[in-house]
Amino acid sequence: MEKDHANILDTPLRTIMNEIFTASRRRFIFGLISVLLLFLFLQYTLHILAPSSKRKDNIVWWTALSTLTVEEGIFNVWTPYPPIFPLMHYGSLRAITTPVERDLLITHFFDENERPESAETTMTILTRMESLWSLMNAVVLFSISVLVFLLTRAMFPLPRAILAALGFLLFHLTWNGRILLGISMDQFDFLPVFFLLVGAYFLLQKRHVPIGIAIGIGTMLKIFPFILLPITLFTVRTVHARLMVIAVVALTIGFIAMPFMVKNPAIFLATYQWTAARPGWESVWSYDPQHPFRHPFPPMPDAEEMRNLFLYPYHDARITLRSGEVLRGEVVSENGTMVVFVPQKDDAIRIPRSTIKNLRRNEPRRLHDFLLPLFTIALLIGLPLIFRAKLTTPSGVLRCLLLSVLILLLLSKGVSAYFFLWFTPFLFVLYHPAIAGMIFGTLLLIGNAEYITMASGFSWFWPSILMREMIFAILGVHQLWMLHK
Repeated sequence: MEKDHANILDTPLRTIMNEIFTASRRRFIFGLISVLLLFLFLQYTLHILAPSSKRKDNIVWWTALSTLTVEEGIFNVWTPYPPIFPLMHYGSLRAITTPVERDLLITHFFDENERPESAETTMTILTRMESLWSLMNAVVLFSISVLVFLLTRAMFPLPRAILAALGFLLFHLTWNGRILLGISMDQFDFLPVFFLLVGAYFLLQKRHVPIGIAIGIGTMLKIFPFILLPITLFTVRTVHARLMVIAVVALTIGFIAMPFMVKNPAIFLATYQWTAARPGWESVWSYDPQHPFRHPFPPMPDAEEMRNLFLYPYHDARITLRSGEVLRGEVVSENGTMVVFVPQKDDAIRIPRSTIKNLRRNEPRRLHDFLLPLFTIALLIGLPLIFRAKLTTPSGVLRCLLLSVLILLLLSKGVSAYFFLWFTPFLFVLYHPAIAGMIFGTLLLIGNAEYITMASGFSWFWPSILMREMIFAILGVHQLWMLHK
């Protein structure tokens, strides 16, 4: 009698389990097909809108900069990025070249009398650098996909986590468009994004020392991973844990930055002085109503300009005399006949205007140049404080982190089109991968429209930037709503 009773109970249970498993598998397959179709549609649209030029200008730019560091010394050349950036490129160049090849690179990029064999050698080395860069992209993209899986798994069932990781990897392997992505990408933003996600993963695991190391390394690659620190401090619950995270972050940054600070502090600080004074670009904050067709893009200096720019600490102005001499320093005052100029590490001098061939000054600082950073910092600290009760769950932590990245992008005076890659992992973690793919595709199409129409008579430059920032704002409002709810 007991055996019959057990069969009666077991049969419905097995049927229910089979139905649940079958429904889950159907949802997974449907989701996978949806993501794949969206991806293929994006590639087709990009092929029509902006066929890829496959030009990797940044590989050339970085190789020239690496060559400059080899010639002048790693501590004597400043770059627009924190110390790991020049170290990485300096080490890469030395690893794939011989001393003779490096001499030929110096001739090609910086000497007026180029030897015939230097151009051929340069092309060979650029091919090696591109291959090395593609290998790094492949490794980092796969590693980020694993982190997307782990972060999604903290909130959702296994099929959803697998789909999120596959969707993220697939969309980031986009091969069409003027904005290069995936293995072909010639930017290095995937690397700081990786360390931001590593820090987020260890935060969910409540492992304080690895959190601090990840934040420190990420910040020394590009400044934005530092936004994880205030979220961490309001997530951990003890004073001891907070102090430990702060100490580890400080020690990690100090360990990386100290050699640069000791060897050449003026060059090291020039990176941050230049960043603070840098004019805006590709942002609503850089719109000039007096010149609506002006397209402020970050400058891409050629080899000669690179030498003139990166061998000197930060300077307010550069004067080129008619004799050809170049002076760098600060303009104290000027009138119709005279410019009072303070060269770097020197006393003020008076220069007749008649002897000046060209005077180039940085744009004057405006009020919003000071208010925007202060307001941004206040929001990045205030939001985790306001929502600290929500930071007890993985969803709360990740939504607050996504919101922080969006705030940073919305309030930055300079935002390149590919900066949306900073938050795309969180899209695939927090949204259904098909929805994340739609948002990803829309932002990529807008970025390409901005890029390819900048030279046309009726440019979509500013409309595309406005649409991009509106999407950032909508995503931010949605995160606020979800955190509040």
